[in-house]
Amino acid sequence: MSKETKSKLGTIPLTTVEQIKEQDARSFEIIGHDMRLLVFDLKSEQKQELSKIVEYLTRCAKPSRLVDLFAFALNSTPSALANRTSPNMRLLKEYQRLFCKWFPPGTGFEIQKSLEDKWWRVTEANSDYSLCSTYPSHLIVPRTISDEELQVMSTSRALGRLPVISWCDFGSGAVLARSSQPMGIKNLKNYEDEKLVSALRTPGIHRTDSLRKLYIVDARPGVSDARPRICSESACSYPESEVVYLGIEDIYEMRVSFSSLRKYVDTHGSISSNGLPLAGPVTGDLVNHGSAWGRGTINSMTKFSIREEWLNHIQIILIGGSWIAEKIAHESASVLVHCSDGWDRTTQLVGLASLLLDPFYRTFTGFQALVEKDWLAFGHQFAERMGLPTLAKGGQPENPSVKSQASDNKTSPVLLQWLECIAQLMRMYPSAFEFSSAFLVDFIDAVLSCRFGNFLCNSEWERKQAEVESSCPCIWKYLADLRASGGIFHEHRNPFYKPSKHNGPIVPPSPALAPTLWPEFYLRWACPLESQGGGRECQYIEAVKTIKDAESRIIELKRMIAEEH
Repeated sequence: MSKETKSKLGTIPLTTVEQIKEQDARSFEIIGHDMRLLVFDLKSEQKQELSKIVEYLTRCAKPSRLVDLFAFALNSTPSALANRTSPNMRLLKEYQRLFCKWFPPGTGFEIQKSLEDKWWRVTEANSDYSLCSTYPSHLIVPRTISDEELQVMSTSRALGRLPVISWCDFGSGAVLARSSQPMGIKNLKNYEDEKLVSALRTPGIHRTDSLRKLYIVDARPGVSDARPRICSESACSYPESEVVYLGIEDIYEMRVSFSSLRKYVDTHGSISSNGLPLAGPVTGDLVNHGSAWGRGTINSMTKFSIREEWLNHIQIILIGGSWIAEKIAHESASVLVHCSDGWDRTTQLVGLASLLLDPFYRTFTGFQALVEKDWLAFGHQFAERMGLPTLAKGGQPENPSVKSQASDNKTSPVLLQWLECIAQLMRMYPSAFEFSSAFLVDFIDAVLSCRFGNFLCNSEWERKQAEVESSCPCIWKYLADLRASGGIFHEHRNPFYKPSKHNGPIVPPSPALAPTLWPEFYLRWACPLESQGGGRECQYIEAVKTIKDAESRIIELKRMIAEEH
């Protein structure tokens, strides 16, 4: 393989590999979570070794033990851990911010003890993860609900993921809450769950004011004959509430759609699966300069259903997140969001709505706080969705090197979809975000690489049991160091960022939520030239650098002239 070809293929972290399979008698294909489809042809004398090579590579890409992942091999040094705060402490600091309270450095208990207002409070009822093993140790709940009641109420929701508050508006009292689906039969009253859900309703500003309406958003398609087993709320059981279904498909549908999109982009891209430019036929004066026009029929190229299906999924998530933000921002209404288990579609919607509502989350620091809160602390199943090993379920093994309970059939691009929604918002509001699209691409690549411990396992509890924090490097330090190395001109920084222009909620109108394919991520391997999307940020930064260099040169020339005279 030539040096140029290696450069185009790039580095392939083993855990980025989704599948390795034999294509024919002398070649195999590597399918990547990052959109890469690579075909390797073996020399004639290696054909007999094809199955062994595929088996060996699969074993390397899919280790059976958690400690065999690359992040554990890197081993964090004591100096790297010295100034690192724990994820739990960072979550409490984010709760501080939401409660508009700031305290001097102290113990987590001192901070937690003071975090309450007239409506909400922070509880440590889950400090030992007995209330819910996939929730964080500290939760924001209505002040009117006791810890004893929470224990009973947790049995009313799937996997104990009872309704808790993710984000709150300190001014209006409106909250954005999350949970899993209710247990039991629809229309059958569950008094404990009804009490907790009703306590989420936005209180009136004055004592005489009535509570505002509560929206219960079920991310899934509605109940139908095709989905008879779905558990959801009935508006008649929850006073002054409205139940809304968003119609977002499950992880299996999303995985199939993503796989089809990946194949479509690879088939019609300008770079072939072996990393070489595609040579096309010459017709008159028109030369096919690697544009892949010769790799499919005209019907397959004009059949946009594959691309449209994926973008339709993205659009529904965008509309759902925007609708939730609009209800909270414009009506001061509270919203409870859930899907089935409350860690995939729920996380996408809550994370997106929070980003729209709160300008803090549109900064580097805020983005980290949002990801750590809603994706990590609230138990998105990263090991399951990436097909990686984790701790054994239902126990506390003596060491974390227990065979994976995750399986390939639960992999799905859930985090990727959320990041794509953010990229779509950045296109609509180019001055609202401190970070750039390049930052999002590098972020998802870093997550998929398993070089860092932050996104290992399925929950906060599992990461604590596996001692991930003290054993693995931190992704946030890596990204911060990367930015620092490039100063104000680093490609992760959005040069058009103007925080004063978007210092409040952003609520996109529905007609504006018409997504296009995210070129920086989806086209970078198959269509590298087109993936830059015009390179507006890069062009701006280069222009500014040129001006700065010219100014420095003028100053230097003036100094030299002054010295001569």
